[in-house]
Amino acid sequence: MQVSSFKRFICFIQLGISCFFLFKTLKIANKADSELHSSSTESSKIRRLPQAICIGAKKCGTGALKDFLSHHPLIATPSVYEVHFFDNNEEYAKGIEYYRSLMPRTLASQITFEKTPKYMVIPEVPKRIFSMDSNIKIIIVACEPKRRAYSEFIKRLQSKYTSRRFRAFRFQKDQILIINGEELLQNPAKPLIEVQQFLDIPAVLTSDNFVLDEKKHFFCFLKNAKMSCLNDSKGKTRSEGGPKFSEEFTKEADAFFETYNKELFAFLGVKILQGW
Repeated sequence: MQVSSFKRFICFIQLGISCFFLFKTLKIANKADSELHSSSTESSKIRRLPQAICIGAKKCGTGALKDFLSHHPLIATPSVYEVHFFDNNEEYAKGIEYYRSLMPRTLASQITFEKTPKYMVIPEVPKRIFSMDSNIKIIIVACEPKRRAYSEFIKRLQSKYTSRRFRAFRFQKDQILIINGEELLQNPAKPLIEVQQFLDIPAVLTSDNFVLDEKKHFFCFLKNAKMSCLNDSKGKTRSEGGPKFSEEFTKEADAFFETYNKELFAFLGVKILQGW
């Protein structure tokens, strides 16, 4: 009886050892398969020219747009904050393959997206972008002009809206999306859903992904209980509700921008944009 029990014990030990080695073998095989799949995925990535470019406007939230879109699994952005290829003669002279080298490696299913707000104010840019890709999609973030002007004044820069140049250079209207920069600040999910639809990608960035930074009055991106906020250089002119303009200045500024706003609204086919 004792011998029989001892044999069963030995068989049990041998079975345990066999199972252990089988488990280790399967684990190693799975790891190798995962690494092979990952390697295969990485090897299929190549640097592609952008399929979408945000051209401005400066101080309207283009940085926030890029930051939010970078969380979408089907969008890839360059590591450099702004590329400045089409607006810089020296950079442009380096050629389109140089421009491609600045882009991230992506899969065929992904969209390469870059943003450089200065593209909006340089006359040569529309022709240069059109020459690269006549079917590219253009995104413009437009915002309330008084706040934009104030924000840019703080940076001691000057800028003018020139989206008309892009329409004039044979870009079709369905290639251009203009989103409301005020909404991007106050309710980012709405314009981001518009952008995702415009780019023909699943709308995975929704209102569930945004939490308001009460101090800056900017939204942070929330995913898997982790928050990603814009850096400290952003939102300074929007903190505590933004600048407090005098009644006199507000009247003068509104009168100055009225004609330009009407032209923009006519171009967009809307009466007024929320927050303007």
